Amino acid sequence: MGLPGFSPDTVNELEMMAQLGAFKLAQEIAIEKLLKYSFYLSRWPEIKRRVFEDLFDVGMAVTKDYVDPITGQAKVRYVDIKNFISNYSDDHTYRNIKVAGEVRGLSIADLRREAKDQISDEQYSSIESFY
Repeated sequence: MGLPGFSPDTVNELEMMAQLGAFKLAQEIAIEKLLKYSFYLSRWPEIKRRVFEDLFDVGMAVTKDYVDPITGQAKVRYVDIKNFISNYSDDHTYRNIKVAGEVRGLSIADLRREAKDQISDEQYSSIESFY
């Protein structure tokens, strides 16, 4: 923690040390790096642009944290507001919702990849013939 043998003489030096991360634990630094990498994998600038568009147009935006079923990596994805489902909330921040979900269209191949062995071959055949 901090720089060994160095103590700041002014408030400015103290603030500068804090900005450089001198007071962070190694675990905090590692978590920050993992979060940055997760945002990189998720193409965060594109998601952020779409979120701002939704906030401007609708006044609400949604993203979803998930684990990629193929790579096992934690990622974030944009959720189109028209596909978002939740119970009613009178709180403009939606902090008091109990359930939330999204409607997503998946191909059978995507469904097989994500569900793996949770769905039987007979059920897949039934889904294929129905849709």
